[in-house]
Amino acid sequence: MTLPPVVGAGAGALATALYIAALLYAHKFWRNQQLPEHRWLRSIILIGLISHSFSLAAVILQPQGVEFGLFAMLSLAAAAATALLVAATYWQPALTILAPLLLLSCIVLIPLSHLLTPRMNTHTTLTLSHSGHILLSITAWATLILAWLQSFVAGFQSKALKQGKTNKLMNGFPPLQTTERVLFELLTLGWCLLSLAILTGILAFDNLLEQGLAHKTFFTALAWLMLGAVLAGHWLAGWRGQKTLRFARWGIAFMLIGYVGSKFVLEIILNR
Repeated sequence: MTLPPVVGAGAGALATALYIAALLYAHKFWRNQQLPEHRWLRSIILIGLISHSFSLAAVILQPQGVEFGLFAMLSLAAAAATALLVAATYWQPALTILAPLLLLSCIVLIPLSHLLTPRMNTHTTLTLSHSGHILLSITAWATLILAWLQSFVAGFQSKALKQGKTNKLMNGFPPLQTTERVLFELLTLGWCLLSLAILTGILAFDNLLEQGLAHKTFFTALAWLMLGAVLAGHWLAGWRGQKTLRFARWGIAFMLIGYVGSKFVLEIILNR
């Protein structure tokens, strides 16, 4: 089932407006170094996510097949990360502090997905194995993006505590140990999902190197190894601190570089 472009554009505009409203609402509290009221912020974002999903459906589901253009997939990943964040705030309310960057990314990517994706012409048909691989990949992306953002919160808290700098917003944070625990739980879940995504990718694609996926495969494998090393060091040897956080950030960054870089080369430079 495909949606008319005008419906998708309208849903995208509504989602963008709601995300901006969520940012403005939260900014009123952040300006006073307070955490916002989670119930209202969640409600605004959830309605925005519903509109965002209709916007994505109009872009991705085409009569010729499924559209896997770079900006459509980035918009989908941003929406998935935002949805995961909303769900995670029930478990850890302080994660709300991650909302601004995710909302800003959605605000930027929604119009880009409508303006640039139709030019990519990357339609394809889906098999069951392809669908499973894509679902796992997007979920892994969303989880690891949250972990990447959380690593900066942990780093900021660690530096602030060492320097003896506290404020009202810091007082609203959980203890640093809790922040780090949440971070490594997100990393563990993301790494497990990435492992399953890699496995299903091997099963779904006959020859990764012949399909222009060599760079993506290399960087994804490198990210998997780096994050696996970080998690093994943390859970078995108690690794933590700034060096561990930087290593984890680079692992997640390599995963993003592998996908975005390969898609950019194929779609923008080579026009394939």
